[in-house]
Amino acid sequence: MMARRILQPQSEPQGNNNSHGSPGPDIYVGGVKLRTGGAPIHAERLVEGFHNSTRKTLRYVPPELQNGEIVVRPSVEIAKKGARKWTSTEVGFFLGKKPYFQHFNEYVCSIWRGVQEVTATMNGFYFIRFNNDVAMEEIIEGGPWLFQGQPIILQKWEPGMLLRKQALTEVPVWIRLHHLPIEY
Repeated sequence: MMARRILQPQSEPQGNNNSHGSPGPDIYVGGVKLRTGGAPIHAERLVEGFHNSTRKTLRYVPPELQNGEIVVRPSVEIAKKGARKWTSTEVGFFLGKKPYFQHFNEYVCSIWRGVQEVTATMNGFYFIRFNNDVAMEEIIEGGPWLFQGQPIILQKWEPGMLLRKQALTEVPVWIRLHHLPIEY
């Protein structure tokens, strides 16, 4: 008999009831209902839904349970292919309040040459993907950059990079000094 693995969802926000009165939304993949409300997701249903899906842009990687946590380890080939896509990418975060994504996206795409895509994480990191390394390097070297008065710290993306907002002891800024004698 095969052991049945259950993927237990994290706590759902209260008050998010579906038509069945259960907390949380119904979840479907490939026309297969994986979960009704807050019920657990069975791994077998996830595999079935994936195989029934007509959109094969993703490849199913079975999860493993390690130390009480669900872990998914993609193959080395998948990681290398993903890394190639992000080679000309900058990662940035704002020192102050993060701006609305749409405003920042429009600004970056209109001001910086060679921007292919801008994405953001929920914890305030922005990924700016460029057409090539030259365009990306021009932006990194052309800084510091401000958006709505907030400085953005940019660095080149690297495989395995940990997204952490490090405590900064120095921040480059542009200043304008009026009427400064030429000898300075």
